[in-house]
Amino acid sequence: NSDEIFLNMCDFHLAISSGISEYLFHHGVSKDRIGLIYNPSGNLHVSKRRDVYSKNWNNGVLQLAYVGRVLWKGQKNLQFLLEGLTKFQLPWRLRIIGTGPKSVFYLLEQYVQIHNLTEYVSIKGWQANPFELVTDQMDFVILTSEYEGLPMVLIEAIRRGIPVISSDCPDGTKDVVSPENGYLYRVRDMTDFIHVLNTAFYQKKTFSYDIVRNSGSKFDTSKYFMRVEKALKQIDEVHEC
Repeated sequence: NSDEIFLNMCDFHLAISSGISEYLFHHGVSKDRIGLIYNPSGNLHVSKRRDVYSKNWNNGVLQLAYVGRVLWKGQKNLQFLLEGLTKFQLPWRLRIIGTGPKSVFYLLEQYVQIHNLTEYVSIKGWQANPFELVTDQMDFVILTSEYEGLPMVLIEAIRRGIPVISSDCPDGTKDVVSPENGYLYRVRDMTDFIHVLNTAFYQKKTFSYDIVRNSGSKFDTSKYFMRVEKALKQIDEVHEC
């Protein structure tokens, strides 16, 4: 296997997710040559979200935000997201924030028009500060990726106290999403996706800003540098052997 040959040529590996760490191990890299460091969330200047951010005026609608690259199929799989929402029987709204190829925006806009979703889907395009359109307004940030490394948009959401819904795709999502901050569904499993949307609709009021935000504390910049320092010490130990 060519992957194993090249991977084992490296002296040490820095993995940004447990999934990548496991992949390296299963491809012949010993655990003492792998440092799991994640990525840092950065220094977010976040004012506390009101606990009643949408729980009074937004009770009867599930408000979702997609933030990221606008890709119809493949990694981000917005097609699956839109198809799932058209099958979802409860009231919902989706705000799409991000950029991508013009051809993808054309497909997206055509899908919205053909399926009479203009009232339900708001396409905002690229935004310099995307979370200004999310905080205090959305119930969940949603991600329907086929695969990820470490999904920073989920980390940025929970560090702002915003719950998340994500595919349980290989690598990074399970490092971020937990019962205290959101939901995972099985990749490409439409039945499970609809089930999670139903659960999110009825249980969205149960999420606490503080608990959601604290669930991402392991991604704080200070803890990131501690992990990097630990990994560098591992490198020294490997070289001494």
